[in-house]
Amino acid sequence: MDYPVSSTLHCINPKCSKPDGQPWGNKYCLRCGAPLQLNNRYIPLRCLGTGGFSRLYVVWDLKTKTEKVLKVLLEPSPKALELFEQEANVLAQMRHPGVPRVSPDSYFVLKKRNAAILPLPCLVMEKIHGLTLQEILDQHPQGCPEEWVIDWLQQALDILRELHGHNIIHRDLKPSNLMLRSTPAFPLAVTPTQTHQLVMIDFGGAKQVGQMMLSDREPTPRSSTRLVSPGYSPPEQIVGAAVGPPADFYALGRTCIHLLTGAFPGDLEDPITAELRWQHRAVVSPWFANLLDQMVQDQASRRPQTASEIQTYLLKIARQKRHPRRMMSLSQACLDVVKTALLESDRALSNLLQAVGSLSLQLMGVGMATLWGMGLAGV
Repeated sequence: MDYPVSSTLHCINPKCSKPDGQPWGNKYCLRCGAPLQLNNRYIPLRCLGTGGFSRLYVVWDLKTKTEKVLKVLLEPSPKALELFEQEANVLAQMRHPGVPRVSPDSYFVLKKRNAAILPLPCLVMEKIHGLTLQEILDQHPQGCPEEWVIDWLQQALDILRELHGHNIIHRDLKPSNLMLRSTPAFPLAVTPTQTHQLVMIDFGGAKQVGQMMLSDREPTPRSSTRLVSPGYSPPEQIVGAAVGPPADFYALGRTCIHLLTGAFPGDLEDPITAELRWQHRAVVSPWFANLLDQMVQDQASRRPQTASEIQTYLLKIARQKRHPRRMMSLSQACLDVVKTALLESDRALSNLLQAVGSLSLQLMGVGMATLWGMGLAGV
């Protein structure tokens, strides 16, 4: 496609009084004079919405002839700019299908043309077509099938293993920040939901840390940038302490529980202990429920420490489902053999008793017939 479907442009100046409906081909906004060709490459088409400190737009990339997403920072504070630049840096490092792609020149600052327009930090990234898990959950308010959730968990762990390998913590995992990629060949409407590539989005809270995990003897430093998503963020993140991979596993575990139950995790907390009481709300296997309970432990040290650790557990369970006897311990296998032998012996004994009973009845029948014959013959 050489040209976008849209025939009008959208000004990205947050102070523009009439940003939409700009004629195609204009270099500058007719209302405020802001540029409509960004970084000599991107044409803003329409606004997608506002969230946090930023606003999202669909833009047309003149170089690749494709639509992309433009994220514009609206908050001028140094802390917001730090997070925005951090997101750009994180995405630039990643080369994974579960992370939106960005090009080397995707981050730029739109310079002001007049005093009324402030410089606007911009980040262009791949446009992901599909639905978020929150949107899928909205279609299944009673919860999603366990099979789907396990598949999404496995894909999310694969992405986290890549992130954590680069010392990057996402810090904001929740259903609305996980998407299923839909393509023309595999649209979500006609193909099984769990077969689609999961994509992790919104890296605005992502943080690159120098030391992933701290020793228990070391003091816990405070995080320089605090980010909290109620219902999903772990205790150490809420209080502003340093976070490591277990923080992402906590949020991912609570996300899975939300997907299974259809209930917001905060509504499942015990009012006294704050522990999640959720298993009665979902159709879930005991082994999977146990894994999720481990992932959402309050103490980071009691959670799984690496994505590979969780993946190994999931692989073990998958193998056990396919070959139950092969995955048993020696004592479990011996016990299973004894149980099987006892059942077979009981079955054989039952058959023997039935055979003996049948033979006895036959012998009794023959005896009675002989006696009747003797009686009738006058013996």
